[in-house]
Amino acid sequence: MKLLVLGSTGGSGIEVIKEALSRSHEVLAIARNPEKIDIQHTNLTVRKANIFEPNDLEGPIRECDAVVSCLGCDAGFLGRTPTTFYTASMTSLTAAMRAAGKKRLVCMSSWCTLPGTKTLWFAEWIMRPFVIGNLLKNLSEMEDVPQTELLRPGLHRGQSPGPYKLTQLR
Repeated sequence: MKLLVLGSTGGSGIEVIKEALSRSHEVLAIARNPEKIDIQHTNLTVRKANIFEPNDLEGPIRECDAVVSCLGCDAGFLGRTPTTFYTASMTSLTAAMRAAGKKRLVCMSSWCTLPGTKTLWFAEWIMRPFVIGNLLKNLSEMEDVPQTELLRPGLHRGQSPGPYKLTQLR
């Protein structure tokens, strides 16, 4: 399988690339700054593109079987800066996917994105309202985009902890 990875220079993106390569997948990594990806592998291709321009994404999407988005942005000062990062990037991405005739999108996210009974107190009462609230608000604005979400908190650099389990969220 050939995967297109967006957000490929961030911590999650790098780990997704490593995991995909370790499972013998081909990876096409899209980056604003390709020089930040220092992985060398015969199954890895790195290209520069602007995620906010559907025309930059359409060609690479046509080449791949699935898109994995590890896109993220800084929460700003105490998460109080409003953002449209997720809706703008997903609008561009889904337009490019439609034009390319592709439908498989996996969105990698992290902890605190969904409230729940098993969420740590610190995450629910400090992180969500005071640090990442505006990012989460923007994420919720794109609920009509068909996607698979992989919520994997605490990614770390190092050996894979083993197979990941996917759960259908909606």
